[in-house]
Amino acid sequence: MFKSKVIRPFVLSSLIMAGVFAFTQSSEVRAAAFGGIIPGAGVIHVPVVNMIGMHFIHVVRQRTDFSCGAASLATILKYAFGQNVDEEEVIKGLFTVSNPAEVKEVGFSMLDLKKYVDKIGLKGEGYVVTPEELEKIHIPVIVLLDLGGYKHFVVLEKTGTKHVYLADPALGNRIMPKEQFLKDWNKIVFAVFGKGFEPHSVLLTPPEPPSALKLLHGILPNTKVSPVHFGFDQANYF
Repeated sequence: MFKSKVIRPFVLSSLIMAGVFAFTQSSEVRAAAFGGIIPGAGVIHVPVVNMIGMHFIHVVRQRTDFSCGAASLATILKYAFGQNVDEEEVIKGLFTVSNPAEVKEVGFSMLDLKKYVDKIGLKGEGYVVTPEELEKIHIPVIVLLDLGGYKHFVVLEKTGTKHVYLADPALGNRIMPKEQFLKDWNKIVFAVFGKGFEPHSVLLTPPEPPSALKLLHGILPNTKVSPVHFGFDQANYF
């Protein structure tokens, strides 16, 4: 026979938090069905995005240790140009313009990214940029960071006075102190121009990093042009 028990407040609290963090174990976006919340309403379907999924909203995740450049480029092509591409497709394309043996040793280079972008009908350019000019750039760009000797491509979405917003193919959406970014960055940005660019791309309004509180309450982040229009000029070419 079932016997009802009184659940103490601290036990109930523990169960609630355990349930919240259980959501974070899967990286998939799921639909949760809640029934009986409103009498007579039947089953109500509410989309639920877990913590890992929230980190990678509008970010193409890298699946290999050498594909941060491919995933970063796929992020820009998908979310700034509206192209239906994924990391695998970009990797295959990059291999057609690069040396596969070198790629497996050191990853794709910025020159490889440029060759591929030019091949698909867009224009890719590298620029030497000063720290003061960063805030004047009005499009998402790819930058190379030196993280303790590990070279890593990420998408620079937005630059503030004290922080920069990154779409990191390995870690997802993150905010980095500007001072640290300037130490790790090689002062070069890679920009993509061409037909199809979306001036109001979601990459230009990056979400704040997710938190357990946001997850608990179901709060989700809002989601042919001259280079001069985006803050670049001829003096920046390298």
